[in-house]
Amino acid sequence: MKSLKEIYGFNNTKKITTEELKNIILEEVKNISEDANPKDLDPNRFPPRLRAAGKDKEDADKDAVGGKLDGDGSDDVISVSSWSGNVGSLKPSQNSMDLYKLCNFFIAACKVPAGLPGISGLFTQGPGGKIDCIISSDEYIMDGHHRWGALCMYDPSTSVGPDIQLAFPALELIAVLNTITVHITGRSGGKEGKTPLATAFSENAIRGQIKKFMDNPSDCWAADKSEENLKKILQNFSGSDKDLGDELLDAVMNKISSNLSSSNLTPVSDGSGMFDREDMPVLSPAAGHVMKAAKMLAAGEVDVNPPYAKGEEANESKKNSDNVIMENWRRLAGIL
Repeated sequence: MKSLKEIYGFNNTKKITTEELKNIILEEVKNISEDANPKDLDPNRFPPRLRAAGKDKEDADKDAVGGKLDGDGSDDVISVSSWSGNVGSLKPSQNSMDLYKLCNFFIAACKVPAGLPGISGLFTQGPGGKIDCIISSDEYIMDGHHRWGALCMYDPSTSVGPDIQLAFPALELIAVLNTITVHITGRSGGKEGKTPLATAFSENAIRGQIKKFMDNPSDCWAADKSEENLKKILQNFSGSDKDLGDELLDAVMNKISSNLSSSNLTPVSDGSGMFDREDMPVLSPAAGHVMKAAKMLAAGEVDVNPPYAKGEEANESKKNSDNVIMENWRRLAGIL
């Protein structure tokens, strides 16, 4: 593998930021030989639903760190790349949404275009950019559903990314990430589900929640609990100059309905149906889970394909797994 100097002309006198290094790693890892095959994933070893994966944490720990101890150095490597594109082309993996949170996120996405300061950690510079999620090879998002949904309501052509994309399709990737969830967090179940996705994105549901904000602006934290801010945001989004009320709400809903009609809103499904929120991975970007999961998979740490490591060897490796992961990623960047 080439060094940073050879690829990008970096030298000892040029400093690079953490963000630049992260993007370099994501680009360079595309060149790694990818041997992991999603068709060889054992559903008994990697159950597709978190509440099944969480039955035995000891087994999850073994699988999460055994990929380097199975006698094959490349059979478990899942390539990682960066994904950028229109938010409307992404699809949901979970069949649940918190309607109150969704509509607040939508208002937050509309703030900067309306001339108001963005919310720290949430569309700070306006709609678009990273949504801090993992994306499958078939373009399903594993997390970040409320950010995604809010931007689909705002404008499905909004450019998002770069975000992490893993070279596994959604169903197999959910199963692997569930095992990583158990390994990292010890959780045996996902977060509590709220409203089914189809219901949350229905016109009646969204209209009802935005009307609640209009009737009680202090309940809309995304508009700083301000009636004036809420009115300005909704007027700018809809192009209407009406005051808070039914006419402005109609204009807002007309645009939202049009935007959602050109978005992919059908959750992934397998032979057992759609995935409840309680059976989905729990990976927090703020806690570093998303990047850690990507590193583990790119380094072939997770024992996704046969042959499998023996249990005792996998247990011993757990102590040093983080060091192994970081060493592999430093090699990917050409900095060792």
